[in-house]
Amino acid sequence: AFTGQVRLTVVIGAALDGVSASRPDFDAWYLDGFAPSRNPDMWSEELMRLVFDRTVSGGSFATYAAAGFVRRNLAAAGFTVERRPGFAGKREMLRGDKS
Repeated sequence: AFTGQVRLTVVIGAALDGVSASRPDFDAWYLDGFAPSRNPDMWSEELMRLVFDRTVSGGSFATYAAAGFVRRNLAAAGFTVERRPGFAGKREMLRGDKS
């Protein structure tokens, strides 16, 4: 049961525009922009920096995307990034935190 303190925000459309327009107080992100090879703008360093800026200290992210450049862009934005075993048929996934 949710206590009223949980807010779910779904960003649809151009990710850079949607995240730019979002409030700067996200506790957690689930980044789902399809395969990085098919949607590279979703995984740009610019967008990852914006996601980092919109994340509260101690906030986190998770994503099925595990491509090297995705990991590097998240780390360059400031997140601590770790690879984890994937699930549902995925070999790996990424998760991380903002210190």
